[in-house]
Amino acid sequence: MDILQKIFDGKYDITPIADKKQQELDDKCCAEWDRVVQVLGLEFADRLIDLEGEQADRLSFHYYRAGFQLGVLLMLEALGLSPLISAGMRLGEGSGAAAVPPLPVLLTVTWCTGSPGC
Repeated sequence: MDILQKIFDGKYDITPIADKKQQELDDKCCAEWDRVVQVLGLEFADRLIDLEGEQADRLSFHYYRAGFQLGVLLMLEALGLSPLISAGMRLGEGSGAAAVPPLPVLLTVTWCTGSPGC
């Protein structure tokens, strides 16, 4: 099965398999959280875990998005091409969304460039 089919089918999984060192770290963290619960209470620990989870999700998404950007840049470089639009915008700041034409427009312009009858 190719990668696109796995992604489409929801079967692409990048979850790392925990090795011995990771399991040891997980066990130590659990022991420390038990101590936090004993001293500060379960409600405090739940709030803190929720905040840390939200923070970790945002950071993970940043890395995920940056990985896609890197992949696109590597493909363009391998093809000897450069980005279609480079306006000095940085990934994640949000200002680029309004500057990018819709995908069908980009595909039409790219496909029709230099083709007779376009």
